[in-house]
Amino acid sequence: MNNFSNNKIPFGMKNGILLHVSDVVSGLACGCVCPYCNAKLQANKGTSGKRVHHFSHDPASNVEECKTAFETSIHLMAKQILEQQKNVIFPLLELTMWMHDDENSEHSETIEVSPKENRSFKHVELEKRLGDIRPDIIAYTSSKLPILIEIAVTHFSDSEKKEKIRKMGLHAIEIDLSKINYFITESELTKLVVDEFKNKIWLSNPDAINAKEQLREKLEHKVRAKNIELARKARSYRARAKEQSIEANAPHHLHEAKQGIINGINITRQFDPRWFVCEACRKLFKKTLSEAPYSLDTIECTECGYLVSTEPV
Repeated sequence: MNNFSNNKIPFGMKNGILLHVSDVVSGLACGCVCPYCNAKLQANKGTSGKRVHHFSHDPASNVEECKTAFETSIHLMAKQILEQQKNVIFPLLELTMWMHDDENSEHSETIEVSPKENRSFKHVELEKRLGDIRPDIIAYTSSKLPILIEIAVTHFSDSEKKEKIRKMGLHAIEIDLSKINYFITESELTKLVVDEFKNKIWLSNPDAINAKEQLREKLEHKVRAKNIELARKARSYRARAKEQSIEANAPHHLHEAKQGIINGINITRQFDPRWFVCEACRKLFKKTLSEAPYSLDTIECTECGYLVSTEPV
């Protein structure tokens, strides 16, 4: 919740320039007007820490309460600062995606779309229409496409505006100034607008589209590999369980058969080559006996890499 009064504002307009109350003389002699309603302002200078410097409307002007004076003064001053400084710290933009494997375990991957960095502009334009939107600031770098900057004091960009910016394929950020109060100084506001990054968010970044596809492919590959591993372990577990069950219940002479010998005669079918069918891609492939001995539990499909069981069907 903002700690401000509609009747107390930090910046007044004089000769088309916004000035902080500390930079003008006291009272009506300051020569400033309200940046919203254009009524006369008086500069109230605090003394001995008992009162904070601020502007208020001239009580003799009979102006009704100006409810948007504070918001307008901050909004316009932030744009004036950007116009003068021509640089901004842009926030980090990362994308994270989650996906579940066949055992419902969650896996995630994160990709950096844009680093936290300082961006300088050749020039900026204020409140200029661009298509069917009117951004607070249009900033131009060496790139052909401009960067949009929105200032939020009490009103933030809605989903409709974000969608319009994204359809235009433009980069855009929003600076959150909703937590400041009426006794903020110009230097403090400059730090929030230019140097701070925690109060800034991305509204649009075309680079995120390709990054999202790369992220999805990377995560799908990771989960696919995990599912193959899970399937291999499951088949191995079933094979061991089956073998243990047979051993526990089979007569003694069948234990000898497990070794491929009954009454001293080798009965193991040693086919060479061996043929397999992949359960994943339905590829039929063969392997020599040296490549796929009967002691092997699984073997990779030559087409898709899926682990195929070597147990006879």
